[in-house]
Amino acid sequence: MATKENERGPDAEIAYIKSVADGLGLKVGEPARAGSEANLAGIRSKSVLISRRLDSRTWFVQDTPDQQKRAPGDYFNGTDRTIRARGSKAMEILGIPSDEIGEEFVLRESERTAQVDRKGKISQGKEQKGAKVLRVSRVVCGCPVWSSNVVLRLAKDGRIVFLQAHWPEITKAVLEEASELVHRVKAGWCPPPQEGASPESVEAGIIHSPAAAFVIDVEAAVRVIYEPWNQLYGRKLMLHFDRHGRPVSNPRIGDLKQEPEGTRRSPEACE
Repeated sequence: MATKENERGPDAEIAYIKSVADGLGLKVGEPARAGSEANLAGIRSKSVLISRRLDSRTWFVQDTPDQQKRAPGDYFNGTDRTIRARGSKAMEILGIPSDEIGEEFVLRESERTAQVDRKGKISQGKEQKGAKVLRVSRVVCGCPVWSSNVVLRLAKDGRIVFLQAHWPEITKAVLEEASELVHRVKAGWCPPPQEGASPESVEAGIIHSPAAAFVIDVEAAVRVIYEPWNQLYGRKLMLHFDRHGRPVSNPRIGDLKQEPEGTRRSPEACE
């Protein structure tokens, strides 16, 4: 790409986003609006919106007119291999390290039309196959980063109509703590007991704020999923802990740090 990310100035910033759009094969054309606001910078034209976070390796692409005018069945029908190849190329352009790419899933959505008559009766149409969606997970030095992802959807002609790549930088300190937690879990780290539930899975990794958050928090944690004893409830409890078994605060979405979710511990020792 002709324009580099580390060049300075508002013009260079927009030129960099344009160069990324060109690399992704987006037909931006003449932008209706280009600039930055809060922690985002981007370009909006008649055909596409492309923007990036200024504090994180995070990109958004949406072909809004395509989404509005899309006819039923107007989806990419190519092979899974093709959409994976497009995803790999996009991640390379966005600067996502290849050695951090985890699993790649190609999922097929389904859709069904429905009509409501004057009496409120609902009649459903036939279920049809929907769009193929590529989802990519992240692993850094053997540590899963649960909050990171790439989601890609293509149009029938192979154009990118939706892309979200959320891949924040992981500091050395966070990665070292995550690696320590991985070691402790393998050595038999004991999850805090919860009343009415038993640990189903215990895994160490990294969590961070979502793509649409106003700030980016990144923390190492042990994720514990508890299965309820009473299967009538059905819902499993998922909590994050530090090395001492204390709840880890949820990564921030806004300006204020969320308090850890209340946990009810039984007096029984972990067996």
